[in-house]
Amino acid sequence: MIDYNNYFYQNQIKKKLKKNHLIVGWGSRKTQVLRFENIYKYFNKDNFSVLDVGCGLGDFYKFLKKKKIKFKYSGIDINEDFINICKKKYKKANFIKSHFLKYKMKKKPDYIIISGSLNLPIDNYNSQFKKIVSKMYKNSKKKCIFNLLSGSSKIIYQYNAYANIAKLSHYVNSLSKFYIIDKSYLPHDISIVLMK
Repeated sequence: MIDYNNYFYQNQIKKKLKKNHLIVGWGSRKTQVLRFENIYKYFNKDNFSVLDVGCGLGDFYKFLKKKKIKFKYSGIDINEDFINICKKKYKKANFIKSHFLKYKMKKKPDYIIISGSLNLPIDNYNSQFKKIVSKMYKNSKKKCIFNLLSGSSKIIYQYNAYANIAKLSHYVNSLSKFYIIDKSYLPHDISIVLMK
């Protein structure tokens, strides 16, 4: 997982793109914000803690700051360049350079989220996916929330990973009896909410 992600994002950085959503691989700022809004709608709206896995350039932190609410944010990413940029830009947030599966969590946040980081294909994707989601669920106090590309999308791109909703439903049901599979916000996306 580390090698392919770093390869993809280092290539994005080399392109010297000007807009954050393009650097981290989103097609548009609008769809990035739609995904963020869909995650945020499952939060208590004030005074919470969140760990953003695959935080990229800290765009979810910036999104939350605009809400003018109280929250404690930590972002984790394997890309050192992204983390260094975030640390310089956002002094009041906590940014960690690590792979999520290797990171030893000291304190459970209310929410652990992933927006987009599970969309890249990796070796042993199913096994890695299950380990990541299981760790998210076990280490969140209230909910873990992540989005994926839907396998029922009209257009399938070769270098993206897509979710089979039937298999996904079976897996998340094995973790929690309280979950939501949300297909309400974009035709090619799904969000999963696992509740404690």
